[in-house]
Parts: sequence; structure tokens; C-alpha cells
Amino acid sequence: MALKYFLVDNALTPNPTDCRAVSKHDKTITMKQIIDLINYRNVGVTRSQIVAVLDEFMEAIKMFLKEGDKIQTTIFTITPTVSGVFIDMNDTFDRSRHGININISPRGELEVVSDIIEPIKIQQDKNLPQINTFFDITTDQNDAVITPGLPAKIFGFNLRVDQADDEQGVYFTRLSNNKDTKVSVFIDNNPSKLSIVVPALPAGDYALKVKAKINGKLYTTEHFATLQVV
Repeated sequence: MALKYFLVDNALTPNPTDCRAVSKHDKTITMKQIIDLINYRNVGVTRSQIVAVLDEFMEAIKMFLKEGDKIQTTIFTITPTVSGVFIDMNDTFDRSRHGININISPRGELEVVSDIIEPIKIQQDKNLPQINTFFDITTDQNDAVITPGLPAKIFGFNLRVDQADDEQGVYFTRLSNNKDTKVSVFIDNNPSKLSIVVPALPAGDYALKVKAKINGKLYTTEHFATLQVV
């Protein structure tokens, strides 16, 4: 097992020399691929039965989370939390200023996997576009939450896009249906930082992509983190 990573400047701290690691994943595994790996014949069930059980499992998880419950299983703990800044002790939750985060931490066999993954340091190819950090200003979080309709920052290399070119842009791709939503409002459009206004996005999990041209050739870079609208 190996996890590739490279080091980049930590743009969110005042120290000019400290760095943060950015993971590079050669592939993204989907639920279909996980199910394909299961030898369902060996365990005496059909593929459709496995899919049905997993669907019911997820519905049960969602039901408990909607009630505000913390979920603890043998493989993970899921904890819903409230984020954002409250004006004073009399302030109440406002979705335009606050958010609900779903925090997941491993338990049991998943918890020990980190001890057997081998990290391998690689050199970053700075000639191609690269997303290093997505910073949600509203919740003050990196690589986790998206707040629709409000500003966010994207840090990296070679990220400047030509807004007049329809092929280029910043996209949020909803993972449930692979639908792209393109960013239309830019505050800053620089090679190392894009400041954007997040478009209207329904709740769900998203991939962040930047499509930019280098020497006339179009490249697409996808952020390593799955981002969530809650």
C-alpha cells in the first residue's frame, strides 16, 4: 500500500517556510468497484442483494443523522456538528451563516489501516494545473464544506482560467449524478489563487475541478478532497 504526496506552501499560516502535504491519488474507487470486488457468490448472496442491503444501510444512517444522533459502529463513528460564528449568546442557527458538518472517523479495522499505508513523497509537476486547498470562508474550513452563494478560495498552481473561453472554468461536480455546475463569479483569478462565489448547489457531495489551458492545451485538475454541501 502506498500513498503519494507532495509538499506545498501552507498559504493559511503566517510562517513563510512551513508546508502542508497534498495527497495524489491515481484513481478514485466508486461503490460499484467495491461491490465488484466482493465475491458475493462465495458468501451465498447475489449482487442485487448486496446492493439492496447497502441501500437500506445508508437509509438507516441518514434517518438517525436527521434526528441529530451520533452513530458509532464497528467501522466508523459519524458525528453531526454545528459550525460557524454566532454573534452572541442570543443568536440562533441561520443557514446563510452557519452549517451542519458530518464528521466521520474510522474505528476498528479501518482505524489501523493508517498504520500500514506507506507514504511516498513525490515532486509536484508545477507545469500543470494543481489544486492544493479549498478554503470555505464562511465556515473557516479547509477541504471539507461548501457554502453556496458565498465566497471561497482555491489555492494551487497554474489555476488562472480564461473566463471568455467556454472550455475553461471552475466546476463543482455532484457525485450522485455527475452533474457539473460552473462558477460564474470570480473575485480573484490568479495562477496561485482563485477567489470565487460558490454557485447555488443542492445538498450533497461534490468534486472540485479546474479546467485551464497551458500553452494552448486544456488540462483538468481535480481536488483530492470530497466537498460537502449540507
